[in-house]
This record gives sequence, C-alpha cells and structure tokens, in this order.
Amino acid sequence: MACTTPPELLTRQHALVVGRSGELATLSELLLRGWLPARPEIDVGDDALILDGIGTLLRVQIKSATSTLADGGRCRRAQFSLRLDQIQTAQTPDLCYVLATRIDDQWTNFVILSRDDLRIEHDLHGVGSAHQGRLTLNLYFRSDGTVMAGTSHGDAQRDWTRFRDRWPQAA
Repeated sequence: MACTTPPELLTRQHALVVGRSGELATLSELLLRGWLPARPEIDVGDDALILDGIGTLLRVQIKSATSTLADGGRCRRAQFSLRLDQIQTAQTPDLCYVLATRIDDQWTNFVILSRDDLRIEHDLHGVGSAHQGRLTLNLYFRSDGTVMAGTSHGDAQRDWTRFRDRWPQAA
C-alpha cells in the first residue's frame, strides 16, 4: 500500500524549505561580509542577530520567496508577507529586513532595508498592501537590474533598486 503526502502538506513543506534555505543563504552572505550571525533559540520576530568585530549588534528579519515570470515574461515577481506591527514598532537595536529572492536556480537580488525605511515606503509611498495585520509586498526584478516594489495604487510601482544588495558594513 503506497503512502502519499497530501498536496496541502507538500505545499507547506515547500514553503518551509524555501524559507529556511533563504535564511541560510542570507546568513552565509553576512558571514562572508564580516558579520557573526546567530539564530535565536526561540523566534520572537528576529530570524538572526548579527554582531561585528567591535560589538555592533543588528536584529534581522529574513523573508524568502521564489520568483515567477510576470509582465508577459519581461520581469520576475516575488511576493513577501510581513507583520505590520513589527514594521510600525521601533525597538533598540532596530530591525533590518532582508528579502531574499530565488530567481531560477540561485538566491540573488537580496533586498535589504531598515524597519524605518520600510515603514516610510509603506506609509508615505503606498508600497505594499495591508490586510489583517500583514503587509503583502510584491517585488519585480527587471532584466536591466532594476527592482520595483508594487504599491497599493493599482499597477503603480516604486523604484527599490537602491535597496538591492545593500548589505550592512561590518567594522
């Protein structure tokens, strides 16, 4: 008698694998850039704490997504879901977001921004869609290297290229 896994469980497992592998890719990049990353034993909103050689500590929230073709094949789209309360509440040290995107067969185009940058982009420029305590964020990766963030104003998009691969500098 064959044992089959229900499709909904396979989908959940895939999401967990994508999330964890995006975290590992991010931690690897941070390590190579001179930071000492650590994962908290209990996840209460921080996926990693990173420390440089002189004691600078950053809290990091890592979100991962696989991309799909969009806009008639002219770009790739990745969707992220973030907690609104986390974006709206400042803490010390403050939070940094890494949005890791898998394009084709590799992790690439890491979008990195502070909690305050993300809050401003949402509050002042309409980036993302808020619903039931979550912010849904669509990123579009164009073949020319441009990164655009979808806004709640229909098809409008905001240029986020400045956040692409904006890794924190270790001392």
